Amino acid sequence: MPTSWNPATNPITNPYGINRGSDTFAADTLAQVTRDQWNNYVQNFVPIENRLIQYATDPNVVSDAMADASTGIHQAFAAQQGTTDRRLKSLGVQLSPEEQAAQTRASGLQEGLADVQSQNTARDLTMQRQQSILGSPAPTGAS
Repeated sequence: MPTSWNPATNPITNPYGINRGSDTFAADTLAQVTRDQWNNYVQNFVPIENRLIQYATDPNVVSDAMADASTGIHQAFAAQQGTTDRRLKSLGVQLSPEEQAAQTRASGLQEGLADVQSQNTARDLTMQRQQSILGSPAPTGAS
């Protein structure tokens, strides 16, 4: 990158120190500008591109997204169960063993379905995002 340049103090060179009277002034200046632009690209954009490439090609990204989705579902259902228990207790209601078993079974089925759905959605969206970053968007399913 050029340093500060004052044409009043150094009128025969440009900010890159290239003599204006040189036969190759324009080519030398263009070459230096190109080198500066390349260095700027390598310094600022290559690290970002490398992180995107790593994300788009890492097979663990999909499994991590699925695990995160599953964890979120289990936490949500555990919180809901706690809320239900507190609500029943505040009303002074106690479920019979049969009612408790039915509630546990229904909640378990709902949680299982939600878990599978969240993992499928996380997998599909993550794979679609990876493909999109690579430049070949995944099919959306709409034909």
